[in-house]
Amino acid sequence: MSHTLTASLKQALLSLGFLIAFTGVVVVLLLAAFEDMQHFSLKEEIKMKKMIKDDTLSFEEKYRYCVKVMKHINKLGNIYVQKFGEENLTHEGTLYISNHQGRYDGIGIFTTMEEYPMSLLAIKSRINFPMYREMFTMLNGVVVDPDNMRNQVKLMKQMGDRLANGESFLVFIEGMYGDNENTLQEFKTGVLHPAYQSKCPITPIVLYDSYKVFSISSLKKIYPEVHYLKQITYDEYKDLSKKELADLIKTRMQEKIDELNKLKGRN
Repeated sequence: MSHTLTASLKQALLSLGFLIAFTGVVVVLLLAAFEDMQHFSLKEEIKMKKMIKDDTLSFEEKYRYCVKVMKHINKLGNIYVQKFGEENLTHEGTLYISNHQGRYDGIGIFTTMEEYPMSLLAIKSRINFPMYREMFTMLNGVVVDPDNMRNQVKLMKQMGDRLANGESFLVFIEGMYGDNENTLQEFKTGVLHPAYQSKCPITPIVLYDSYKVFSISSLKKIYPEVHYLKQITYDEYKDLSKKELADLIKTRMQEKIDELNKLKGRN
């Protein structure tokens, strides 16, 4: 009995020692990855500040550089974005409406839209991170202050004018994100005004599992998904109120999420 107990204890200690050693290796690798990201972020922040001031560069050139930077972020983070529904993309001015799960969402979408340049609408507090500010400027983004209603009205009109002129925009219709994961939140109808003004098509986007990028601390590969749904034309929504249009978009998004949940056995 004593011999058996000693052998079991020895095995347990060996297992514990392996676990501690393995954890130590993981921690070292995570710290190394973090240092690489910090160095990369500072380097690109400086470079983009110079590019912002360079009037000889076109929007398309700046856009593609931003996408290149974002793809490198994916590589450093062991992130493999899965793209679905490319047949629903177009080069005409489009309002892309997405759900929102976390800070990574914009990167996930832009890295799948390299050949479809677009700008984005963002809340002021959400771009106040190193390198994010510079990328936002490079992408000719529109920044909204939730506490300034008069300014919001003005910015929505500017967006409508730009959409009418053939530009495309990405908007996160929920505005904010929390611990919602793949659950849709309340939709903010105000961001739909530029679509009515410009009569542009709307393409709903479903992000699936993108929250995992900032919620999982490990070296495992992460596979966030970006699903581009069928376009909603102006003729389809022109007689709808903004609330009805928001409900239509939300219904189509929820149908896709339900389909994915069923496919992955998450019901």
